[in-house]
Amino acid sequence: MVSTDSLAIWLEGEPVARVERNSQGRLSFTYLDSIFDRFNPGAPVVSLSLPLVRKSYPNALTKYFLDNLLPEEPARSTLAARFRLDPSDTFGLLSELGKECAGALVIQHLDDQSPLVGADPSLATPVDDKTVASHLQALPQSPLGVGNGVRISLAGAQNKLLLTRLEDGRWALPTGGVPSTHILKPPITDQRFPFSVDNKYFCMRLASNTGLAVAEVERLEFDDIPVLAIKRFDRRGEDGRLIRIHQEDACQAIGIPVTHKYQANGGPSLKQIARILSEYGTHDDLISLLELVTFNVAIGNCDAHGKNFTLVHLPEGIRLAPGYDLMSTLCYAQHDKQMGMFIDGIQTVDRVRPERIIKEATGWGIRQHNAEETVYTLLERLPESVAATINDLGTPNEALIRTIDSQIGLLT
Repeated sequence: MVSTDSLAIWLEGEPVARVERNSQGRLSFTYLDSIFDRFNPGAPVVSLSLPLVRKSYPNALTKYFLDNLLPEEPARSTLAARFRLDPSDTFGLLSELGKECAGALVIQHLDDQSPLVGADPSLATPVDDKTVASHLQALPQSPLGVGNGVRISLAGAQNKLLLTRLEDGRWALPTGGVPSTHILKPPITDQRFPFSVDNKYFCMRLASNTGLAVAEVERLEFDDIPVLAIKRFDRRGEDGRLIRIHQEDACQAIGIPVTHKYQANGGPSLKQIARILSEYGTHDDLISLLELVTFNVAIGNCDAHGKNFTLVHLPEGIRLAPGYDLMSTLCYAQHDKQMGMFIDGIQTVDRVRPERIIKEATGWGIRQHNAEETVYTLLERLPESVAATINDLGTPNEALIRTIDSQIGLLT
């Protein structure tokens, strides 16, 4: 009889590891013997924080990685109540939600049907715009759209709805083992942060117009509910099927709990991310990281923490994912100026200047002239890009534009 206290982790159609829970509730992570012929010892098969070894990883590291797959509060407690679980029950929550996680991992009981590498989108459940609106309205009670056959998990604190876009453009619920392809983010419910959808949409489009690699976004409305629809970079279509792409965020890669996602709380630093890219990625990845850091300062994004930087596992190496949650937090007077990650030891965004960004980058191993060229070229493009984005989208909010203009002024 298969123990209900063991879960299998599947990657690209193959079981690669198991998670076990003992009678005291402690977790362990162990790679399966069958994969040691396919990967070199020490390979980051599931995570950089869990390299391939013939031993079990202890409770702490196991929980750090798995907890980072689950939503944060209050969504976590709401989902736990739905399944009559304690919010701290990581194993139980992933038993219910782990078949559709960020990246390519599928987590399920050992006796469940083997997941397919590619999913047939026709198994998803098409929904009209009115139904999408009802799911958006129900997010406080049904985070991520869980319910009605949908079992899905995604990290983060903000309400979001995960849907699949079919080839004909219709939306569908990710049922039948079909991955979601888009993340729909409605307005932040905290009234201190109005126009959040337009803020993020403008910043993402501005980044794209400036030449940064960012996720594709749309601003949509469902029964007058505005949403930012983000196309997932960890999904791709191939021969009419949807394929999951393996990824992990910086907290998972470094082995840090979700509660420590900010550097001020012991979370990842830019140098730690750069070190990973130096070892497993390319020089272009370091340049992309530098561009993203510079852009975040220019828009006043103080919320660029460890879970907003993601690493994509590809056959050729580990790459920095496109930017995907860019927002000017500085335009809200009540938001802290402390950055999610520090730059050359500076903690507040209003004190950062180009030479400190460049010094941070040279500490990663980027040559001085390359760092200078990257930072100053981006800053030179920004005013024209702001004007072009306003021309495309209009002015979403005067405070947002004033903040970005002010930050650019400080940097140029």
